[in-house]
Amino acid sequence: MNAQTNAGGADFQPDFIAPWVLTDMFVYYLELNIGTPGRRLLLVLDTGSGITWIQCKPCIECFPQKDGVFDPNLSSSYRKINCNHPLCSSCVDGECHYTSHYLSGQLTGGVYSTETFNFQDIKGSDIKYHNVLMGCSHKNRKFSFGENNVAGIVGMDMTPYSLVRQLGIFVQNRFSYCFPTVSPEGRYLPTLLKFGLDVGYRGGDVKTTPIITHKNTGRYGLNLLDISIADKRMNFPPGTFSLTRSGTGGFVIDSGSTMTYIDSKVYWKIHAEFVAYFEVLGLERFRRKDCIEKLTLCYDMPDIDFNKFPLMTYHFEGGDLVVAAENSFFIDWEEKMFALTILPIKQFNILGAWQQRNTRFVYDLNSKLLWFVPERCGIRE
Repeated sequence: MNAQTNAGGADFQPDFIAPWVLTDMFVYYLELNIGTPGRRLLLVLDTGSGITWIQCKPCIECFPQKDGVFDPNLSSSYRKINCNHPLCSSCVDGECHYTSHYLSGQLTGGVYSTETFNFQDIKGSDIKYHNVLMGCSHKNRKFSFGENNVAGIVGMDMTPYSLVRQLGIFVQNRFSYCFPTVSPEGRYLPTLLKFGLDVGYRGGDVKTTPIITHKNTGRYGLNLLDISIADKRMNFPPGTFSLTRSGTGGFVIDSGSTMTYIDSKVYWKIHAEFVAYFEVLGLERFRRKDCIEKLTLCYDMPDIDFNKFPLMTYHFEGGDLVVAAENSFFIDWEEKMFALTILPIKQFNILGAWQQRNTRFVYDLNSKLLWFVPERCGIRE
């Protein structure tokens, strides 16, 4: 493969950057080569946060990583940033330190650094972006990635230090993804994260909704007007999902969250509507304690067509996002049960990755618009 390089971020226009996105069904990971020589790492693709970070030696408190954590001493392109860097807000012993908290209680902390990120374009050529700002994390709490060899998180929100903002004009401040479901053969299909001119949609019933800046964050807020279950409009009062002056409320789209979270005051009304729907079908609740504690609404798997389960529609300003039943429910074939993939939370609302599947989402940071269109996602042979 041919290699192309750029100095200080980017000094040329690559054809089309298209790194691989892999999945274990629950979480979507970006595959990148980082450092010199490049090391292949899996990072969670997260539109709900800004900083991109990887676990680094010396690792004081880290989650398991099969291939071992990144050693900056082995990379000739690794550099710690100076304390006079415009994004440095905490300087300790000449190093720029950071701590980042996540909504689910996780924490990461370490040293701000720069490194070379090796992408591929759609022709398979290597493209190197030098001096990408990232976190070299030495302390990571409450992260759990199971058996996957995850190294950290790629932040893709609207803050200046997110990856898409750093690539900036060289990718026209645009990116898109399309998360697949499991194939009929039970395979987890790969897909691509697309940038710039190659954001991916080719017609169809494309909808557009404004991106609303979430107070004091870079999250992608959306103006959700109402929700429908099956053909029934819930008729929530205007402003139910609006961001308040204090920063509570609002509705964001977040690829780093598997589940969808809805404000408790609204969630239990949605919950009741699903219960009523399944009562008409005569379904029995699944009574395992662990399911009830974690997922709130579980049922024994019925001997009926799963396609008869209710659609869920998010009525956004500008267009409706229709969520197929397979994206609103998790099926456990071993336990012969299914569960709603929506959970209650206090004073916040998140559209998670599970309900985003088989839809192409295009983030245009120039116009602050989110485009979405149904698509059969995943690379198929």
